[in-house]
Amino acid sequence: MAETFIFFTVKGGTGKTSIATLFSSWLDQQKKKVLCVDADAPAYNLYNLRQRELSEYQTNPEAIDRLVPEDSHSIYPIIKLGSGIEERQNLIHIKQKGLFDYIVVDFPGSLTDSNAIALIKEKFVDHAILPTILDTSVIVSNIKAASQLKNFIQDVRFLWNNVLYHEKEEIYNEHTQTIQQTYGIGVCHHKVKSTSYMRREYGSDQIFIKSTLCYPAKTLKDKKLDYESVFNELINSKI
Repeated sequence: MAETFIFFTVKGGTGKTSIATLFSSWLDQQKKKVLCVDADAPAYNLYNLRQRELSEYQTNPEAIDRLVPEDSHSIYPIIKLGSGIEERQNLIHIKQKGLFDYIVVDFPGSLTDSNAIALIKEKFVDHAILPTILDTSVIVSNIKAASQLKNFIQDVRFLWNNVLYHEKEEIYNEHTQTIQQTYGIGVCHHKVKSTSYMRREYGSDQIFIKSTLCYPAKTLKDKKLDYESVFNELINSKI
């Protein structure tokens, strides 16, 4: 049976979709069978991105082929979750059949979507990861959401995202201690560092294109960002 990760946050701009995409790409690099699900209706930004990329590939396949990492395993599928009960039941069936090792879901930005909430209540979700930036409103909102999710999901964790290099570790330690001890919510040990320095180092934004076909290998492999440790913790550390 596939392990299911949802990436969820109430506030926008926390990197939820970007982390879900990079995590899916990293799993693909690890030779895992991964299904990515865009449940963030009605925008479906991730699913629509894949469709645009496929369209571009048809018109200029050589350009795309040059960007695909040599060690890529496959082009992992991305589907969107609609509002119909049949679509939800089909997704549950896919999980139970073990057709994939991991199912990664870009979740809606609220806990009011009936179909998405039904997935939670039906025990479809194994792990809920909440990308969080150092912003009081984001932290408070995610604490409230995580407290609700804990009623149905055993593994609910904060993931500090977009951490700037000049930010003091003590600030994160204080917030982490409060989140864990006061609210009983897990917090990932590893943090996702800001990629801002790479813009200066590489002099181009090309490596930051959120691609699902030729995903940013430099970003995933950069030792300063250390996605290897972050994502290994997600799949190996269970609350």
